[in-house]
Amino acid sequence: CPIIQDKLKRGGHYSLDLCISNRQSMEKHIIPYFGEKPLPSITRRDVDRWILRLPEEHHIAASTANKMLSLLKQMLRVAVFDGIIPESPAETIRPLVEKPRRRGAFTMDEVVRIFSRKWDFEPAYAAAFIAAFTGMRLGEIRALWVSQVHEGYILVDSGWSDKEGRKCTKSGKDRIIPLTKRMHSILASLAEGRAANELIFSADGLIPYDDKVLTDPLKEAMVKAGIDYEARELSFHSFRHFFNTQVVASGLSGEIVRNIIGHESE
Repeated sequence: CPIIQDKLKRGGHYSLDLCISNRQSMEKHIIPYFGEKPLPSITRRDVDRWILRLPEEHHIAASTANKMLSLLKQMLRVAVFDGIIPESPAETIRPLVEKPRRRGAFTMDEVVRIFSRKWDFEPAYAAAFIAAFTGMRLGEIRALWVSQVHEGYILVDSGWSDKEGRKCTKSGKDRIIPLTKRMHSILASLAEGRAANELIFSADGLIPYDDKVLTDPLKEAMVKAGIDYEARELSFHSFRHFFNTQVVASGLSGEIVRNIIGHESE
């Protein structure tokens, strides 16, 4: 794809997961409507009608429809650059209004209740505990090698994708996260007997535990702790929001918080 090649050769990042997702989106939402139309015949009205009807006809959120519009704009910009059309009919089309997405975050009391009980599967408990007190993403925890864990800190330099395997972090940058003695002890216990380049959250050290193997026990723990996780919109990722909330409330500067969390902007 010339769009992806251009981005990669100019120092950008484009993951295989994103490539597959965008390809599926294009085949499902763009090609059926525009695929048979000669490029010069596509009008602004065509694009505007398409984006307005997309959420209702395909039962998708406005945010998803806007991603489709962004994809179409990228494709048509290439057509302009190559001289196939003089201008893009999609360039001035405004995106749809998006409803803010609610994101749940655990309270300190909920976190205490969750981790004060014994879990049936120790790696799931450990993964949740590490997420709550480091803010690491599930993919980063699944990709955690023994060599990344040090006394006092974790070097987060990769994530895990079931399509790609081990890959760089979401931001493409490494970061260091402080590690308490208890967290180090939990990880060291799981890593016992493993080589430096073997995975910690894995049955064999080579392939990480499946997402659900690590997240389903959390749902059970929340139910036992009396937490209605569906009503509260809580999930494994909510530990990241919890940790972010705690470090912001502690008074750390925004720059330090972003460096620890791995956020690109405020």
